[in-house]
Amino acid sequence: MQAGIGLHFRLVPLRDDLDLALFVVDDCSQPVASCLGSMDGGLGGEMEELHVRTRMAGDLFVVVDSFAARAGGPFRLSVGLK
Repeated sequence: MQAGIGLHFRLVPLRDDLDLALFVVDDCSQPVASCLGSMDGGLGGEMEELHVRTRMAGDLFVVVDSFAARAGGPFRLSVGLK
């Protein structure tokens, strides 16, 4: 990915009881320092949306997490240019 590219992420849980969160980082060894953005605003079953702009050329890592420690399930993740 080139530097300065705008990206739009949409995370949709496919079950009403899933409370998901979305993080985009550019260095997995330092996720806090390299976090380009995160979103955990919705409740169970609600969509999360996030807009980020890349800081440098290289790889991006998209992390889908959950509010509950052992929760998991199906979701749909879409990514587009902004």
